[in-house]
Order: sequence, then C-alpha cells, then structure tokens
Amino acid sequence: MIWPTSQSSNRSGFAAGLLDLVKAMRIVDVPARSRQAAIRSLVRAMDLEAEGVEQQEVLDAIDRREATARTIVDKGLASPHAGIDWHGDFRIVLWRSRAGVEYCIPDDPRVHLIVLFVVGRERRGHVHLRLLAALAELLDTDDFRRQLVEARDTQAAHQILLQKAGLSAEPPTRTALDVLE
Repeated sequence: MIWPTSQSSNRSGFAAGLLDLVKAMRIVDVPARSRQAAIRSLVRAMDLEAEGVEQQEVLDAIDRREATARTIVDKGLASPHAGIDWHGDFRIVLWRSRAGVEYCIPDDPRVHLIVLFVVGRERRGHVHLRLLAALAELLDTDDFRRQLVEARDTQAAHQILLQKAGLSAEPPTRTALDVLE
C-alpha cells in the first residue's frame, strides 16, 4: 500500500489539520478477540516492514508505553501509541468493531475503536501531542464514534471521517458558467 503523506505544508511541517489526519489514516475491519490481537492486526496494517521497521519492534514499543498507562481516550475509544526508531513522521491506523474487545479497564469494559499511531523518534515530542489533540477533536462525541463503528464498510467510515474533517462527500454542483467553459 502507498501511504498518504503524513506531512503538510503548514509552518510546523506537521499535519495537525483534521483533513490531513484523515487522509493519512488507514481504516481496518479485522476480527479480533482481544486487545493484543487487535493491536497486532493494527501493527501489521501499518506496513512499516517495507520501511525497515520490524513488527515486533513496534509491538514492544506499544507494550512499553501501554505498561505505564492504558490509553483510553473516551468511552469505547483507545489510542495506544509509541515512538519508534524510524525516520518517518507518523503512521496511523483506525480499527473498528461492533463487538469490541476488552481493554483491561474496569470502567470501560469494551473498546469499539482503537486508533493506533506511531511517530518517528526524531519527531516524537513535536508530533505526539498534536496527534492526540487532533484525534480528540476528530473523535469527540459518542454519537460520531458510533457512526464510525456502524458504517457499512471501511470506505463508508472514511467518508464519515472526511465529512467531519470538512471535505464534503457530495460532488460539487455545476453552474451554467461551468458548462460554458
């Protein structure tokens, strides 16, 4: 898979805008019965091996980060993340499941959306917090997250995200002047 760019032309060089974030995000529907299985599937979907990063290295980095605190952003939503030895900016994958998985959190027994991201170590401090803030803005309500989980497929989920980010899924209307050109 060719990944969309994870950089923008803004002053900071980071895609902090919601539209850039959504364009860089890959969405997967992969059956998983556990938190660990879901995270393994997300790491595999990142396809970082093509860039010289072993899956186990990513899994170990996620495990180290998650050992300090499980990253539950809101009800039904987790966002595990880590910095890795990689020259890229960031890679992000969204997993969704109607059934959800247990995530070892007493007050939030099942997670239905997992947004896993990794950032290159050189950019970790700069990118990490901006990604978390953009994700919080994008996935801000229970109703919106429910729409993503219940979307018929990954393309429909992606369209929902694009609409939230400000890109209409409807084709632009043509005017009489457009026809004359």
